[in-house]
Amino acid sequence: SGAGKTTLAETLVKNSSVGLGFCSSVAGSVFKRYGYTQDTRLSSEECLYIQDKILDLQIEEYERAKAMFGMFVADRTPIDMATFTAIRTDVADFRHMKAYVSRCVSVTKLYFGGVLFIPPYIPYVSDGSRPSFSKETQDKYLSKMRWIFNEYDVQHAEMPEITDLNERISWVNSIVRSDGFNG
Repeated sequence: SGAGKTTLAETLVKNSSVGLGFCSSVAGSVFKRYGYTQDTRLSSEECLYIQDKILDLQIEEYERAKAMFGMFVADRTPIDMATFTAIRTDVADFRHMKAYVSRCVSVTKLYFGGVLFIPPYIPYVSDGSRPSFSKETQDKYLSKMRWIFNEYDVQHAEMPEITDLNERISWVNSIVRSDGFNG
């Protein structure tokens, strides 16, 4: 939370000359539908159940964006969902968790030509609407995300420490052109 992903994604769509769509995360609506907040401490079984529901709804959003725009930008990919699940140390059903991570990777590869990994270089100020993470949890999250990228061979590029929005846009444009991210 608070890394500037949504601001960057929305700005890229707004400035696009090819009619990109924007697809935002649906996690908050799923948590709310089941009576949770994103800070609710869930059991491993509840976490996997909710994460599966989030992924199902997210796929519907990707399909809708793909049908409407052909190409779209998202502020989060299923890799984020996989990472959120994989950092849990109390997952009782490891096979279910591993299957979920694999599913997230498959969905990411299906809908995205690559992932631009935006670490939290902008200082985060909680407004109460997003989950809060300790520095230790955030570091664990970033480490696990890098591991998933490498372990599952997900095409990605990690943004260097850039906080200015225009410089971020320039970096994204250079990566997309040079690495040939498609879709």
